[in-house]
Amino acid sequence: MEVRPGAGTKEGCVMRYFLQPQFTEGSETPYGNNPEAGHYVTSGDAKIYYEVYGLGDDVVILNEGGTGCSYELGSMIDEIREYYRVIVVSSRGQGKSEMGHMPFSLSQKAADVLAVIHEEAEDPVMIVGVGDGAYAAMEAAIEEPEIVDRIVAIGAGTLKKGFIPSSIPYSDVVNADPDFIAQQEALMPEPERAEEIFNTQISYLHSLEIDEDFLSQIECPVLLVCGDGDTHCPMVTAFAASQWIPHSCLCIVPRAWHTVYMYNFPRGHATIHGHIQSRARHDEEDRIQHRSAAERHG
Repeated sequence: MEVRPGAGTKEGCVMRYFLQPQFTEGSETPYGNNPEAGHYVTSGDAKIYYEVYGLGDDVVILNEGGTGCSYELGSMIDEIREYYRVIVVSSRGQGKSEMGHMPFSLSQKAADVLAVIHEEAEDPVMIVGVGDGAYAAMEAAIEEPEIVDRIVAIGAGTLKKGFIPSSIPYSDVVNADPDFIAQQEALMPEPERAEEIFNTQISYLHSLEIDEDFLSQIECPVLLVCGDGDTHCPMVTAFAASQWIPHSCLCIVPRAWHTVYMYNFPRGHATIHGHIQSRARHDEEDRIQHRSAAERHG
């Protein structure tokens, strides 16, 4: 078998994301496999791997499950780290993060995120999450609203139990992109559990339900970003979520699928960056108001 760059990679080598076209270049930074930026934190029964880049206010990046990986978000991370301190988390069981031995759950995934935040951040953070990474961000905001300032949720709307198939043959995934699977298994602390990890993730997504009761508990501002061709998060589900999250706005990105940042990067990035920047504008308005109040009473 001819192996493209990234297959079976070890630390510091070139990365690839799932189904990356052969002549499409990814980021020059090997997100998810960069020992110079890498750290671990213990969450429950697993060590969670994350990387830190840049300076400024903290933005946490959460990849999606299944065949998602940090490197897939490379173009977006490259842009955000120019202005912010970015904390890139490899979700439980993916990349260098351990799986542990407990069934996957939304509260568990949120606990992993919160463990990283408590380890790295002093002030409330902004979170950008894709797919179930976005749901983990929402759960974290519900559990500890004081430390999540705002969320960008990409490809995440309402979700009914059973929308995701109960099983997907791991062999199908391997055959679709053997180089990517070889790369990921090389990164895993327990590569012999790769199929188990994938099956556990799919089973978790199959049983996950995101409804009004859940979404209405989120207090922080949420930007929902959905591609108009997203089959994992159809536009109608993103619209429904925007109606139930108290402080939300919705962006439908044209000519884009689930990973909007790869299909229509200019539009997707402008929207995401604008939502993140709104915190800085809000903070500046607060400073002006406080200064004005002090001057009036001075």
